[in-house]
Amino acid sequence: MKQRVSSLRSGLISGLFWGLVVINLLVLAYFNVPQSEMPVQTEHHEPIHPDRIRLLSPSEFDALPVKSAAHEPVAPIEPEEATITSCYEWGNFTVATLAKARGLLDSKVPAIASNGIQPRYVEKPHMTARYWVYIPPSPSLAEAQRIMAELASRGVGDSFVMQEGEWQYAISLGLFKEERLAGRLLQQLKQQGVENARQGVKLQPSGRKVLFMTDVSPVAAEQLYAATAGFKDSELKQVLCQ
Repeated sequence: MKQRVSSLRSGLISGLFWGLVVINLLVLAYFNVPQSEMPVQTEHHEPIHPDRIRLLSPSEFDALPVKSAAHEPVAPIEPEEATITSCYEWGNFTVATLAKARGLLDSKVPAIASNGIQPRYVEKPHMTARYWVYIPPSPSLAEAQRIMAELASRGVGDSFVMQEGEWQYAISLGLFKEERLAGRLLQQLKQQGVENARQGVKLQPSGRKVLFMTDVSPVAAEQLYAATAGFKDSELKQVLCQ
């Protein structure tokens, strides 16, 4: 019995040994098979149609759109620096001298414009400052007339009611070239009991003209000063643009 068990054990060990040998041989054979003999999986492609293939002529090839490389740097666009312009006033002119002044500008402006922005000019009435004594506007003509009657009762006769513009129904008491004369009248009215009288500056047309110029570049301004320097009894000055 013992001999039979020993024989069976020897057979199992021998079978296990040869089984391991076979497995090792199979593994060794698998890793040593050439890659060219192994099946290669290929992607599926659409079939090629030879009848649709044709060669392009040189002119057709040149006409193909060219795509710019995405990595090429694009130069930034720098904004143009704006030219700073100003406004000037040249005057004051009578009717006769105004025509000469316009003729001078008409002859000089084209040359000036070649070095800067072309100035534009318009005629405007020349305004002079006058010192005004007045009573502020009333809400109605009837109220202004009532004040006029009160002034007459106090011995103030040289006055009238303004009828137009922002000073409508104001009462004008006097207009002077010199400030001291306006101040003297105001003091006299106070002594007569006229407490609501005021003194201010009023711009009046002088009967003369000025040329108002806009869009004058710094270069054009220098040339305008040079061109107008010899014009008698006139003044070129920079003013606020309106």
